[in-house]
Amino acid sequence: MGRVQCTVRPIIFKRRKRTDQLKNEMIRSSELLRIEKKEAIAIAMESSSLTSLPEETTEHQQHPQSLSAFASIPARPPTQSTPSQKYSPLDWLSYFDEEDDISIPESDDVFHVYKAGKEGPVVLCLHGGGYTGLSFSLSASLMKEKVRVVAMDLRGHGKSIAENELDLSIETMCNDVVAVVKAMYGDSPPAIVLVGHSMGGSVAVHVAASKAISTLAGLIVIDVVEGTALASLIHMQKILSSRVQHFSSIEKAIEWSVKGGSLRNIESARVSIPPTLKPFRKIPVISCSKVVAFSRHRSTRQEDVPDEFANLVLNFISRNRIGPRGVEIPGLRRPFQSQPLK
Repeated sequence: MGRVQCTVRPIIFKRRKRTDQLKNEMIRSSELLRIEKKEAIAIAMESSSLTSLPEETTEHQQHPQSLSAFASIPARPPTQSTPSQKYSPLDWLSYFDEEDDISIPESDDVFHVYKAGKEGPVVLCLHGGGYTGLSFSLSASLMKEKVRVVAMDLRGHGKSIAENELDLSIETMCNDVVAVVKAMYGDSPPAIVLVGHSMGGSVAVHVAASKAISTLAGLIVIDVVEGTALASLIHMQKILSSRVQHFSSIEKAIEWSVKGGSLRNIESARVSIPPTLKPFRKIPVISCSKVVAFSRHRSTRQEDVPDEFANLVLNFISRNRIGPRGVEIPGLRRPFQSQPLK
C-alpha cells in the first residue's frame, strides 16, 4: 500500500503543477490578446477618416495624426444666393457715365437721358414700349470705348416728364426725338446713328424718313415690323395697362420680368426694370379702420351684392356708435367697451 501511495502522490502533484502552468499560460495569452486588440483598434482609428474627435478628449490626449483626418472633409459648397440677392437691383452707373435731363424750349417737357463714352459718333438709342433707356445698359458698356451712347426715356416712360404723357402718336414721339437732339447739340450735331427697339424702332424709322436730323449717318432697328409696330402705338396704353400692375418688392418685379419671358438676361433686368416702377401710394392709416375685401365681384359692390354691402354699412355704424347716442340696430352686437374704474 505504501508503494502505491508513493507512486500516486507524485502524479497528483504533477497534475496540479501542469494545471497551474496552463492557468498561467491562459492568463498571459488573454493579456496578449487584450494588448493586440488595443493596438488593432488604435491602428484602425488612425487609418480611418475621422470626421470629429471623441467627446471629452483633452488637448494633450489628441494624437497629432488624428488631426490630419480633418483634411479629408470635403469643403462646404458655396452658399447659394437667395432669390432676393439674385434679382436685386443694379446701379446704372456701372454701365453709363452720367445721366441728364434735357428741357425742351417753349414747353414743360423734360426728357431723361443716359450717356456713356466721350468721343466718336453718337449712337442714339430708343427703347421699346414699357421699357426705358436703361434697356441698353449692357450694350452701352460694351460700346462706350469707341462711340458715344445716348439712351433716352421716351414720352410716358422712365424719368421723362411730358405735358401729355398719354399722347404716344408717332408724330409726337418723332418730334420729341428731334427736339432732344437739337437741345443737346444745337444746329451742328455730330454724326448720329439711330438705334430703335420695337416701338422705338418705329419711331426711329419715321425720324429718319423725316430728314429732320441733317447728320443722320445710320439707322438700326431691332425686333420691329413697321406695320405691326406702328399699329401697336394706337393700342399702347391698353398694352401697358394689361401688364402686372404692382409687386411686393423690386426684386419680385425683376424676377417676374425674367421668368415671365419678357427678358432673359438677369443682369440686364436688374438694371433696366427698377426705373419702370413707381412707389405705391400709401393710404394714410386711420385709427380703428378696417379693410373689407369682396371676392368674385367687380367695383359696383352695392349693386352686385346689396345685402352684403348694406350689412357692412350697418355694422360700421353700430361698431362706431355713430349718432348722438349711437345707433341701435336690432340683431347687431355692439363691440365690447371697457367700463370706467370706480
